[in-house]
Amino acid sequence: MPTELANLFAIEGLDGVGKSTIVAGLAERHFTVLATPPTSFKKFRPFFEHTDLRLRFLYYLLGVYSAGKQARRVPSWEKVISDRYLLTTLSAHEAMGLPVHWIDLCKPIIHNIAVPTNTFLVTCDETERMRRMTRRGANSIDLSNLRINNKIHKGYIKWAERLNHRLTLVDTTNESPTDTISKLVRLAR
Repeated sequence: MPTELANLFAIEGLDGVGKSTIVAGLAERHFTVLATPPTSFKKFRPFFEHTDLRLRFLYYLLGVYSAGKQARRVPSWEKVISDRYLLTTLSAHEAMGLPVHWIDLCKPIIHNIAVPTNTFLVTCDETERMRRMTRRGANSIDLSNLRINNKIHKGYIKWAERLNHRLTLVDTTNESPTDTISKLVRLAR
């Protein structure tokens, strides 16, 4: 089982809480940004978005595994932030109906994924989240996830506990993006 990577941090959260804005701000503060799935996987995404849920899960899980391997190659003095990571992959797919025994079958992969030193679970008030999504233009995935968002959110906490991942809640409801970014920079020291 891999140990924590001291310079790896993950940011998780439902659509519309401010993750993309925060990650862009952290990049400006010299964090190395990793995306899941990685850029090299993106051309295959349309196929896996519209296929069997088990295959979709494997696609995203292997994307997280690959991002973790990329993080290991970043010099230890550089901070790395992954825009979504393992907790989203597990929580979202379980909420979509992936059987738990399928997740159990993938434990050898899961237990070999680089562990972030801290995972920041970004949240905000539901009314504010919906306002933000409307302002930016909700896409079809945002809209289809509305019915399972509560399960996904509970899954973040459940999977962090099961995997013994450090999880820090960051409520952005009444904070500016600049304040949230500054807070995460401090927490990543």
